[in-house]
Amino acid sequence: MYSPNIKYVFINMIKGPFCNMNINEKTTQYTLEINRNKIYICSAACKHQSEQNTSKYGY
Repeated sequence: MYSPNIKYVFINMIKGPFCNMNINEKTTQYTLEINRNKIYICSAACKHQSEQNTSKYGY
């Protein structure tokens, strides 16, 4: 069913740098600050993985 409001669902969505999932930067609980950059993360598991492997992801 078509809904004209569906376009607003993705306004605050960004791609996660580690798993490429869509993340709502306004509501996510998980962030990292690396080199003064705020990184938005989808889950605690991705946050833990990224903290352990920062050089793998270029941070």
